[in-house]
Amino acid sequence: MSHQFKTLEEVKQLFSHWRSTRTKRGKVPIHLWQHVKPLKKHHNISTIAQALGLNTKTLKENLTPDESSHFVEVCNEVEPPMSIITNLNELPVKEQTCAIELHHPNGSILKISALPQNMLSTLITQFTC
Repeated sequence: MSHQFKTLEEVKQLFSHWRSTRTKRGKVPIHLWQHVKPLKKHHNISTIAQALGLNTKTLKENLTPDESSHFVEVCNEVEPPMSIITNLNELPVKEQTCAIELHHPNGSILKISALPQNMLSTLITQFTC
């Protein structure tokens, strides 16, 4: 999922709009946290927390990489279906594809077959953000 980078002021406006339009108190929606994460590269935690009206503990908890994302299985499509490849680097570059299934704590499941191995790290990064 790709989000255009927003400035701290723009994210502050998104939080303000969310607070003014929500019908009951509750957790900050995931889509808002996705806009907050890139701000870490340009601002310290206390500046972000103060601007968004959050406490630093909540902010840190939601900006920490999610440890509960995990891989289910990665196998190479070139080998017979029941065989799991442990070293994909031994295969010729044109044959380095894999099947992958990722589970995210929010319940999302991503399944892809014939994924080029060189796209694997990008996919994992984008899925877990």
